[in-house]
Parts: sequence; C-alpha cells; structure tokens
Amino acid sequence: MCTDIFNAEHLVSGRTLDFAFPAVLSLANYKVGETIQGYATDSGGNLVPSLSWTVNYEYVASLVGMGDADIVADGVNAFGLSIAMLEYVQSIYAAYQVDNQPPGICFLSLGHYLLGTCKSVEDVRNALGGIAMGRIVVTDSPAMIKALMAYAAHFHVCDATGKAGVFEWNNGSPNYYDNTGYGVCTNSPSTSSMRDHLACFSNITNLNAKPSDRNIAPWGNGSGMLGLPADATPPSRYVRAYFKNRFALAQVPEELACASLEKRLGMMSNIVGNLFVNLGECRTTETSMLIDFSQIVWMRTHDSSGHSGYFYRTAFNPMWYGIADITRLPPKFKLFLFDNDGEAAFQSLI
Repeated sequence: MCTDIFNAEHLVSGRTLDFAFPAVLSLANYKVGETIQGYATDSGGNLVPSLSWTVNYEYVASLVGMGDADIVADGVNAFGLSIAMLEYVQSIYAAYQVDNQPPGICFLSLGHYLLGTCKSVEDVRNALGGIAMGRIVVTDSPAMIKALMAYAAHFHVCDATGKAGVFEWNNGSPNYYDNTGYGVCTNSPSTSSMRDHLACFSNITNLNAKPSDRNIAPWGNGSGMLGLPADATPPSRYVRAYFKNRFALAQVPEELACASLEKRLGMMSNIVGNLFVNLGECRTTETSMLIDFSQIVWMRTHDSSGHSGYFYRTAFNPMWYGIADITRLPPKFKLFLFDNDGEAAFQSLI
C-alpha cells in the first residue's frame, strides 16, 4: 500500500512507501549522457537485457535493489517530472517478445526510462502510447515480481506545469487517466473506480456545518469534514488524501501562503503525515502477521528551470533529509536510505 499526492498549486508532492517487510532501498542519481540498460523477462522467465537508452535529463531515484536491474520505486528529474510506482494488482502488461516493435521493457525498468527521457506528462504519454503508438511496449516480468515478493503496479506521473496522470495497463495496453485536479494515487481498485468512490463524499468541505433548523450546532471546528474516512484501505486513503490536499492552504491570507520552499515542504509533510500507516496497524486475520506499514516518505519539488529537489524521512526517524537542487549531487552518488552515517553525509550536501 502506498499513497502519492501532488499539489499542483505549489508544485510540491509527497509519497509514502508501505510494505509488509523491511525494504532494501537506496538513493542514486543519474547524470546526462549516462547509458541505462533496460530489462525484460523471456518466455522462460529469465531476466534478459532489452532496450538501452541515454539519459537526457538528470534524475534522482529511490531504488529497490536487483543487482544490475535496480528498480525505480520513486524519483524526480531536474525539470520536475516525478514518477511514483504504486502497487496495483489489476495491471496486465504485454508479454515480452524478442522482436517487439516498438521495443519492450518490463514495467519494473520503466521508471528509469521515463525519468531519463521525458520532461513532462505529455512526453510520458507519447512514450507509452497514451496519445498514439508509443516508443516502447511495457511488458510483464513474473521473475522479478517473484524475486521481490511484489505485485504489478501502476504509475503516477506529475510535472512542473502542474499536470498529473495515471497509467494503468489492461490486456497489454496502457490506460491513461488525466489526474490534473485530482493529484492523488493509491492502489486498487482502478482510478475510474476511485473517482466513483470519491463522488460519495461530495458533501465534504472546509466550511463548518450550519446549525440545523432546530438550532442544533456541531461542536468545535472542522464539521464540514465529518465523515472523512480514516482507515488505511486504498479507497479511504484516496479520499482522505484528495481532501487534505485540496484544502491545504486554501483561501488563506497572502502572507500565510506557501511562498517559500520551507512552507511548501512543511505543508506537504503535514498532508503525507495524515496518510502514514504505523507499524502494527495492519495485520492478517489468520496469523496476525504484520502486512503493511509506512517505511519511508518522500517529498519532491517540481522546478521547470531544471533545479528540482528531493527529500525523505524514514518511519522511526522524524528528521527530514534531502537536497533542494538534485543537480548538486556528485556523479555516481548512491546512499542506502536506512544508513544513519549515509544520511549525515547526504545532509552535508544541502
């Protein structure tokens, strides 16, 4: 379970990574001109090299390690395109063929391709076939899924113009949802089903409820959000994230608006905190095994001038680490995200 939130007004986004067991995560950057090798799985389930490409836009990514085939769980490039890969068990990708035309890469290699070659949501649509035939075919990868104990995924992409989109795959073809104005992505069910569910909460507002005709008034403030779901299921997180994001700093005096980086990040940190799943909240019925908790939170700033930022904090450390301009990271920079010594070294770069 994960939640990704994009605030288009303030061009800042945040995301939780919720997983059942401790994830092995690292953070790395990729400079313009580097060559990246994409992977797929053949009919025998073996991992094979497929398409390779050159990085056109510098990016930083949070990786799930698979040796040479590091998987991008999350990231942002210098010009503000962010990618969030979130579990979505209903995705059905194309089967990989050696002679795929256009060429195929597995969905677990997709983050590298999009961050390194795309600058905007429209670029991603062109690459994946959201407008016409794409440059690549996104394929299945059962071997990598088994190795990671993971599931299929969908992708939330956001850019520095304020646009957002969700890509889900059905029978091998991408379905594109314009997510501008929504700015939220969780897990199953489909994005269209999530929006139908959201419509059930059309009464939610940031205005206090008025007294009834019998002059029965609600206690305290915040009564316009009575009924906002608080549980950790994907549909409830979707609704909660949508309204928390929608009303954040809405209609506030200009002097309180998010003019500074600190205020923008502070706002998003507070929003994402409302979606945090603490260790112990979710267990299976049969074995009482822990199944999901928020292990790490990322935040990103989206800067069209080529100086976007990336920040993170871990579940048991309230300190945020990050860099306001990812282009300041040295070449071949890599950091294990739960390494306290590494975090201190990262902090020194800010």
